[in-house]
Amino acid sequence: MRSFETEVLVIGSGLAGLRAALEAARNRAAVMVVSKGSIGGACNSALAGGGFTMAAGTFTEEDHVAETLGAGKNLNDLPLVQELAAKGRDAARFLEAEGIDLSPQRTGYRVYDRKKWESGGTLGGSVLMGKMRQEVLANGRITVLPHFFVGKILSEEGRATGVAGIDAGGSPCVISCRAMVLAAGGGGGIYRRSDNHKGALGDGYAVALEAGLSLAHMEFVQFYPLGFAEPGLPQAIIYPPFPKEARILDNGGNDFLKKHHFSMTLPEFMISSRDRASLLIYQESRKGAVFLDYTRVPHEKWREYPLSLFPKGRFDFTRKPFRISPVAHFFMGGIPITPRGETAMKGLFAAGEVTAGVHGANRLGGNALTECLVFGARSGLSAVEYAGAAQRGRPSPGADAWLRSFRGGRGGKEKIAPLLRRIREIAWTCAGPVRNDEGMKKGLSLLEEVGKALGALEADPGADAIARKGAENSLIVLRAVLTSSLERKESVGAFQRDDRPR
Repeated sequence: MRSFETEVLVIGSGLAGLRAALEAARNRAAVMVVSKGSIGGACNSALAGGGFTMAAGTFTEEDHVAETLGAGKNLNDLPLVQELAAKGRDAARFLEAEGIDLSPQRTGYRVYDRKKWESGGTLGGSVLMGKMRQEVLANGRITVLPHFFVGKILSEEGRATGVAGIDAGGSPCVISCRAMVLAAGGGGGIYRRSDNHKGALGDGYAVALEAGLSLAHMEFVQFYPLGFAEPGLPQAIIYPPFPKEARILDNGGNDFLKKHHFSMTLPEFMISSRDRASLLIYQESRKGAVFLDYTRVPHEKWREYPLSLFPKGRFDFTRKPFRISPVAHFFMGGIPITPRGETAMKGLFAAGEVTAGVHGANRLGGNALTECLVFGARSGLSAVEYAGAAQRGRPSPGADAWLRSFRGGRGGKEKIAPLLRRIREIAWTCAGPVRNDEGMKKGLSLLEEVGKALGALEADPGADAIARKGAENSLIVLRAVLTSSLERKESVGAFQRDDRPR
């Protein structure tokens, strides 16, 4: 068994994790970043459009608070929202200091690369995470461990002391620390239709629950209404801005917006009625295919962002409409935190999508990346402050027991993959954009069957065991989503029940 020691351990290398690592290192702490995939690449931050909602120009902190609460239907944690808005300008200054180009928007900024923009544009999230990765790798106080799977948070007397996991070579490892930041991202990857990174299986939620922490608002999952659903095309969202010539069509070729009595253009519809859009497109797609028609878009616009990102080699978007469907996009729920990034466990801090409270019933567009910067920085600083007074943790007795569980009989990925696909299908069918009591109870029953099948499998150390644990984590997260959903007896924000529509 390998072992490591550090002052501050950061779990996750998305924007929240790397921002926490930089803040801790710049406050003279020794930092270690572990990531299930590559550093800065295997995360949803790299797939983001690069928009930040924050106070800028005529858009004030008060405006930011009001719009965030409006999107969240006032189920947000107000102190967290106020912290988000108050520290937005600091986040913008951080980006500028890192040499990241920012384009002013009505409600903040968008990241872009000048050279790539002139040649058709690129995703701002890719540009952002490339720069963040460079900064982290260049910092002498930060050590990185890519392809490290965290299986268990270790604690002693209610204090986080480290983690047990499996390294890139399949060897069991223990990492001891004085303070820890959990920034493991969300769980959109548990759905059959999702634009998330395929590894976003909610591992952070699962290890938090297993460590004795609570989760809140897990019923609130944001579904982005416009995702590619044409066979052969990637499961990705269709990024705004949308051309005014674009139309949504039903299976009979009828104008979707007129059919549902909306007297507005597609861009106006997507700005004002995104929740409604996901609901209606999902319901319509259960009757027949729904299409997006870009055939009226002028030829010259296809060289501009975001149309320049379309996979034109796989489909001729200029000649025929293409199928669309909502996709799981973002988890509003997670681990409750304070404005300092503190969790209910001493020495454990959290930031980013793995946390709850900022977004309430639905997330305001552009708040995800801002949240990562604001609470990534805050949790990194809090971890340093805590670590300064704490003793280095010692591996708990639970580490040995967990690591021994990886030694067993044969059980290959080929047996685990079908079970993970089954979990994703249950998520989409029973915990998708529209839910009801009967479907959610059925989903929990089906998960019991999957759980028994998983429990009957044994796995070797390394990749097979990691695949099994990933499926188990997905099952735990989906059970949390369904259990929370059954408790909410209303439709609100991103949570819609057709048996309780009001």
